[in-house]
Amino acid sequence: MEINVKKTFLLVIDKDRKRRESAPSPDLRINGERLKTLDINDACRYLGYWGTGNGNMSATREVVREKARVARDLIKSHPLTPELSAELFAQKGIGAFQFSSALIEWSQSELEGLQKIWVQAYKNAWHVPWSTTNSLYTFPTAEGGHECTLPSGVLTQALLQHVDQCMRHEELAQLAHTLTEWHCNSFTDLIDEIELWDWNVANKDFWSRLAKSLHTLEIIIDLPFGFPINNIISLAQSKSVNHIGRKNGQKTCFSARP
Repeated sequence: MEINVKKTFLLVIDKDRKRRESAPSPDLRINGERLKTLDINDACRYLGYWGTGNGNMSATREVVREKARVARDLIKSHPLTPELSAELFAQKGIGAFQFSSALIEWSQSELEGLQKIWVQAYKNAWHVPWSTTNSLYTFPTAEGGHECTLPSGVLTQALLQHVDQCMRHEELAQLAHTLTEWHCNSFTDLIDEIELWDWNVANKDFWSRLAKSLHTLEIIIDLPFGFPINNIISLAQSKSVNHIGRKNGQKTCFSARP
């Protein structure tokens, strides 16, 4: 196997700060070339995620924001139809968030900031000033909006797709731990309990984050799923748009149980 030394780094992970600072960096060489040793606070890319050796994933969030900004500016003054331009933005600016969102924590303010960039991109697609009301792009088509893709819907879809993988491989140990921590007997109980907490508190692990996302969109499910999960995933996007409308006086509700 050939290894590109220029793209390969050595990262030592050790919680003991004094030992980490006092111990010399390992002298690891490949074909006579010494690998560069990264500081534990330096961000590096691994399996598509950007993070540091101490678990700080803020670099991934910044990469997602930067790709969204670049895609937003790319479609400014474009010659395409608004629909094609919005689709181009989705391909260039949303994919990075969709890939990483299930496992990366996003605070409420960070999600709102990302949505602001996305809505600005949709306004570029329709050739309107950024000062134009956001409701034209966040409201569902039934309420006169364009029903554009929003971070809350993409996040919920990504979380559900990750759950589907967990169910296939019977990897539910973390769910049991989360239910114990929140003093709940089932995932449905967790969804009800999470209503009492804001996003930044509920964002502590994957399962509580999923419960909060589903509760926000008023999608009620239990585990194991007794119906095709793809139905819930496709529903999440439209429900995220309806949730924006509900905040402006329009209420929607959906309940799905096996």
